[in-house]
Amino acid sequence: MKKTLLILAAATVLSAPFTGCEEEDSVTSPVESGIDWPDRTEAEDCVAIMEMVFRHGNIDKYRDLLLRPDTSGVFPQGYIWFNQVEDITGGEVEDLYLNCDQDIAATDSILSNSDSLYLDIFTADWDSLEIFRGKPCSDCWKTIRSYHLFWRMDSGRNYFCYFYLKLIIGPDPDEDNKYQIYEAFDLQEPFVSGRCKLPENSEYTSLGELKDYFLR
Repeated sequence: MKKTLLILAAATVLSAPFTGCEEEDSVTSPVESGIDWPDRTEAEDCVAIMEMVFRHGNIDKYRDLLLRPDTSGVFPQGYIWFNQVEDITGGEVEDLYLNCDQDIAATDSILSNSDSLYLDIFTADWDSLEIFRGKPCSDCWKTIRSYHLFWRMDSGRNYFCYFYLKLIIGPDPDEDNKYQIYEAFDLQEPFVSGRCKLPENSEYTSLGELKDYFLR
């Protein structure tokens, strides 16, 4: 993320997001009652919940979505978020990955410091994954999808992106017939990020950069 973001972030007030390259009305609400949250019984529920967490600001739903470090020794590290390699080599983020607790803390900070925030993850197929971290993984799946993140600061500076998100999901070890996210990879693809012409006074960021900034 550019240095201007570090200077201006303390005064952040987020406003209407872009869908594609067009501006639209945003969904700006705190944790709301009566929201129909998916129950994680389908793979697509994990994607829908991630989008809804950023729209509605419910960190508990996000926490439930991630594989917690377990005590069975099967996948002891639990969920891991991997930053873009380009963000690391370019000095935009400090760490290759965030563990489960770090990612939850970073996401909670993003939600807590946002008056309006928009995340859209586009549709793609799921592929079966038989081996995960060198071990058999029954009913595990992976998908790579483009995502769109937008936020605007009170200075009028816009930050948004089109990048890729790779998700690996599998069974929730604590709840039968439910899925959790095991890993997430923030990926950069130049032809995706360059799809739209940026409005004036705008620049790209990534979800990994936001997480890294708010974690510091």
